[in-house]
Amino acid sequence: MAGAGRRSRRGATPGRFLVLVTLAVTVLTPLETRGGEPVPYLAELLVRADAMRLHEHPVWLGLGHYEPDGRDRFASMAEGDKFFIAANGSTSPRDELRATLAAFFDPTLEVREGERPQCSFPARYAWLARELAIEPGRLPPAACRAYDEWRKGIDARGLSLIFPEAYMNNPASMFGHTLLRVDSGEPGGDRDLLAYAINFAAESGADGGVAFAFKGIFGGYAGYFSVLPYYDKLKQYGDWENRDIWEYPLDLTPAEIDFLLAHVWELRGVPFQYFFFDDNCAYQLLALIDIARPELGLRRQFPLWAIPIDTVRVVSSDTDLISTARWRASPATKIRYRSARLSASSRNLARDLALGRAPADDPRLEALPADARGAVLSLAYAYLRYLYIADEVTREVSAPRSRELLSALSRVDSTVAPPEPPQPSVRPDAGHPIARLGFGGGVRDGDGFVELSVRPVFHAIS
Repeated sequence: MAGAGRRSRRGATPGRFLVLVTLAVTVLTPLETRGGEPVPYLAELLVRADAMRLHEHPVWLGLGHYEPDGRDRFASMAEGDKFFIAANGSTSPRDELRATLAAFFDPTLEVREGERPQCSFPARYAWLARELAIEPGRLPPAACRAYDEWRKGIDARGLSLIFPEAYMNNPASMFGHTLLRVDSGEPGGDRDLLAYAINFAAESGADGGVAFAFKGIFGGYAGYFSVLPYYDKLKQYGDWENRDIWEYPLDLTPAEIDFLLAHVWELRGVPFQYFFFDDNCAYQLLALIDIARPELGLRRQFPLWAIPIDTVRVVSSDTDLISTARWRASPATKIRYRSARLSASSRNLARDLALGRAPADDPRLEALPADARGAVLSLAYAYLRYLYIADEVTREVSAPRSRELLSALSRVDSTVAPPEPPQPSVRPDAGHPIARLGFGGGVRDGDGFVELSVRPVFHAIS
């Protein structure tokens, strides 16, 4: 289970072999010139990088998603030809660093989709330029229009760690999920819905049941990072799966946020081997946070498995990144809360209205005060929408019934808005650890016994 997912090997493709030959010539012929710049400066930087042992630096290892693979050996969790310049870059941080530096000095080299290396790997470029004090005038410039337009569109002013709670009807979501939201305004404001979300998930296709469980556990899927509108994720987790969502603003500096996003750009279309228990969404998001602030070393705290709520708890309790949280109630939670505030007869009436058992001008409804009538109609509409999203009511049935309920609600002379459920007093990250070790003993049918139990994840209250 654990550990097996953090190994990767790959051979050289013909295209990568040609790139390697080009870079080898670049490094081994220090007396020629390219673009009017003398290559000895590149050789100087390579010597300096070796002297500083930059290939062993936590930031460089993080940028390459390298994991220890035996004594003094590494293997990257990233796969495919889009992420490495050196042919053996997935297993040699040093060779990948040297190849990356050489690529920056080659004005003819295009790494991905017609992009110069500086544009395909802006985080690597920024870090190496800072660590090696590269003189801008001695390195061929590159115009990165696609990256600049992407960053401008993201409009990042903050990052929030998002935790949709467990969804027991889906094994893949029974431990919860984590993603990052790129905040373009103050957290908790209306602009949150228009923000973007950084997500890591397996591409499982239409698999389900035993096939999904087997492949998810034993690494049968590739996982990818994606950047999607946040409202799409809210619709998926909140509306479709009825999962309450916790939002934790992260106290990162603008420079840290910019560096993290530069690395996200580097991960476009890069596959990772996905393992349900360890190399999953939660673990990969910790890798991104480690990129922004490497001294945290968050991934090192999860050598066996990474359960989303445990990772949220570590970020919250072991760092200074989280101080507040915001809760978004799911439609199901809102329905339960509003229903509990009504009398039994009003709840039954709201259910009958939603199911079409009673018309919107039902005498029982007309007999209620305006505020109570509005509450019943609002609950009926919310419940009908819930049934429609759950595929328990067809669009042909729900559409005219929804119009009827909303029309009746518009005629109610009430200014009382539907009540919102209060945020729970205890956040998920404030709960007890998810694992339990038990030891006990007793007597059964006159025979003594000793019991030792280990439950790594879910367990009973008692």
